Amino acid sequence: MNALDFLSPGFQQPLLGCFGNPMECLFTWCCAGAVLASSRTHVDGRECGILDCCCTASPFHVRAAVRAKNGVEPNKVMDCLAICLCPACSIWQAAKEGGAPIIPEKAAFTRL
Repeated sequence: MNALDFLSPGFQQPLLGCFGNPMECLFTWCCAGAVLASSRTHVDGRECGILDCCCTASPFHVRAAVRAKNGVEPNKVMDCLAICLCPACSIWQAAKEGGAPIIPEKAAFTRL
């Protein structure tokens, strides 16, 4: 457990867990919109498309959707603080919690 885990009550993945996988960390920092789109569409149970990447949901709403999907009690204040303190880490954490792939395994985003 690290010092910032109190910002993610109910989550299994640590907030700074992205630093344990440098490629996922770098991809999340550089392509946050793609990771957000992947997370949101995974939670919704649909395929991710180009428009999902162009018009991504906010990290706050993605975290709320992941919490709802996993039956974790909402915590708006802590989610907001986590996003403000380390946006990429909170995006990575939500993706991992939701079971979404961070780095596409194949040519993803094949539809509009």
